[in-house]
Amino acid sequence: MTNGEIDQGDITVATTLASNVFKVVGLKRRVLSPEEGLVMNAASYALDQEDQFYGLEIVRFTALPAGTVYPILSRCEERYRMIIGAFEDGSAVDLERPLRRLYQPTEFGHRIFALFQPEIPGSAE
Repeated sequence: MTNGEIDQGDITVATTLASNVFKVVGLKRRVLSPEEGLVMNAASYALDQEDQFYGLEIVRFTALPAGTVYPILSRCEERYRMIIGAFEDGSAVDLERPLRRLYQPTEFGHRIFALFQPEIPGSAE
């Protein structure tokens, strides 16, 4: 999955709509960056499949570096209150991998993610 497979026009429209929603609810926010749009589009897709997602899933969907995705997720959680993150249950030893931080949308997050197309082109059967 690469950035080029995602319809940039659809994401541009969605990021503009999302930026307007931020403004309406009183968040001082510039227009979302293309990377933020890609992350939100991928989160919308992931949430269409399940009620939560994790960061590496977004990295894989967008092909953006983890160093770009995780700060965007952090802003979505801490500044914009769009998602709530918590580490999965269990232990890294039992799972034989690091624990994942799982993200679920807040009510506001649902409103924002609904503006994006929950589809990753090229992923349809």
